[in-house]
Amino acid sequence: MTARRSEKRQTLTRDRVIEVAAELVQAEGVEAVTLRRLAGDFGVTPMALYRHVKDKDDILSSVLSRLLAQALFPATSSNWQRYLRAYSDGLRRLLLENGGLVRVILKPKALEAAALDAMEVALSTLRESGFSSSQAARLFTSINSFTIGSALWQAMRSESEAANLTSGQPANRYWDMDFETLDRDRYPELSRHKRSLEARNFDSEFRDGIDRLLNEAAQNLA
Repeated sequence: MTARRSEKRQTLTRDRVIEVAAELVQAEGVEAVTLRRLAGDFGVTPMALYRHVKDKDDILSSVLSRLLAQALFPATSSNWQRYLRAYSDGLRRLLLENGGLVRVILKPKALEAAALDAMEVALSTLRESGFSSSQAARLFTSINSFTIGSALWQAMRSESEAANLTSGQPANRYWDMDFETLDRDRYPELSRHKRSLEARNFDSEFRDGIDRLLNEAAQNLA
């Protein structure tokens, strides 16, 4: 056995497995994480990993928790709007910059395990700012749902654009359709607004959506 393989075998712990898996996700995306790939990195058989992890879903859920913990979320803030903007921006950036991670957060219990600290700070910030328990819970849940949904939609459109480019078809940034081919008599409004729809910008759309949620919450708080 080589010294390198012996060294790897000695460092085979759950924390090391999750650490290496997180590095893979950041470098190559979620699809790169397989038990066989990880076992090869540690110089062991895939069965040896089961002493430390349950399965791939267990690994990816823990990777999500690790990356969320490392994300630059504000620890606390006296300004609830600034906090929620920073939180939503950070969560969206994390999900979009790590290929496929947005799908992991949709799995049962993955978000629960990963977001407890952020939830605690957010709810505490909102309560200290005058929100009732139900208002705070509703606003934070809405922010989470909108952020995750926006990231998932953008990730799906990005994958579609990449496929279109590979096949030689023109890429469409948001909609997977050709508005030029629509029946104008049947879809007069879609035809009239086609340029605006085709030019839709994910970043501005996301910011506008978050602003609407925060502005509505501020009006209810007043």
